[in-house]
Amino acid sequence: MKGSDIVESRAEARQVFLQHLAQAGWNVEGWDAVRDTGARVDLDAEAEYVGPTLALRLELLAEQPYVAFGTYQLDGELVMRLRLYSKANLASVLAQIIAVQDTLNADNHPQLVKSLIALCDQLQIETEDGIFNLS
Repeated sequence: MKGSDIVESRAEARQVFLQHLAQAGWNVEGWDAVRDTGARVDLDAEAEYVGPTLALRLELLAEQPYVAFGTYQLDGELVMRLRLYSKANLASVLAQIIAVQDTLNADNHPQLVKSLIALCDQLQIETEDGIFNLS
């Protein structure tokens, strides 16, 4: 992939990320305004959603081929943090997360993880002991 194709692909991914999550009620933030000031930012975009039992956070990382997905107890305690290397369609990964955003809890999150495996080239979990492949 040529450098210009990568930039276009990142811009397209950012647009899909912000549009889909904003429409689903997530608090989204793009980093274009900060980047325009010349500051170096590690995120292209981030989004947060507070559901009835968990807070969800997605990060579209600059210069990384994955989307970081974290779930947290409402008091801020981490439940899980994943690295989602989506296949060709980021929108389908986001749709899967959006579909369970109001019902996801500490007991049923393994079902979400299983459903995301089919949509990702690679799925990793970050733990205190390291990063492990789930697919």
